[in-house]
Amino acid sequence: MHKQHLDGLLLDIPLEDNIEYYDHGAKTNLKQWLIGIYDQYKTQKNDGLKHFSMFNSGVMTGPHKNNGKNLYFIAYKEKFGSKKRSAVAVLKTRAHEETHFLDHSGNLKYLLNDMLSNGDIQSCVKICIAYMCGQDEQIAHVGGSYAIRKRKM
Repeated sequence: MHKQHLDGLLLDIPLEDNIEYYDHGAKTNLKQWLIGIYDQYKTQKNDGLKHFSMFNSGVMTGPHKNNGKNLYFIAYKEKFGSKKRSAVAVLKTRAHEETHFLDHSGNLKYLLNDMLSNGDIQSCVKICIAYMCGQDEQIAHVGGSYAIRKRKM
């Protein structure tokens, strides 16, 4: 086990040694970044690119297999063209992608526990319902909104 800090969600979690998480930060071209990850780890490009849009503000990709480990990556935009996004919008996107990571890596329980310990039962219930319905975008949306409330922004 090792500790991992998720800066958007302000969350420290234990991860199994076969899981690695990387926040690649702000990228100008998310599609090129994503293609680079796919090329580096010999992953099928069709899996992530078929739903990709130039309007994506963030991306989480994984797991990518490497030496017996499952690697997960996130990146997000700070600008759309020449227009800079607000700090709140960037934070919400980052936390949204971190929530996808928690969901896809089987570690969503740590976010739910954090929500409960901070008295945010409503967000916890929303995630549980979305999880039961297989709505991963809704799960990530709730995680992104929670990060804003957690910081009182």
